[in-house]
Amino acid sequence: MLQNITNNWTWSRGLRMVLGLFMAYQAYVSHDKLLGAFAAFFIFQAVTGTGCCSTAGCTTTPNKNSNDTNKIEDVSYEEIK
Repeated sequence: MLQNITNNWTWSRGLRMVLGLFMAYQAYVSHDKLLGAFAAFFIFQAVTGTGCCSTAGCTTTPNKNSNDTNKIEDVSYEEIK
């Protein structure tokens, strides 16, 4: 878990952290509990690396361990009249 928190920071993850911290500050200044809940949600997403879907569910990365990535198959087509 600690490795997930310290690694793989992207611009969207940083943006969530900045927004969460800004919203937390505004919630503290204005004593707004709802804004504080939204801030906690954004900070949680940034710290854990999760998104709206799940853990990196919105991003697609190729499987680097797959042996089939470099194989190209020849496909033959048959014309039907």
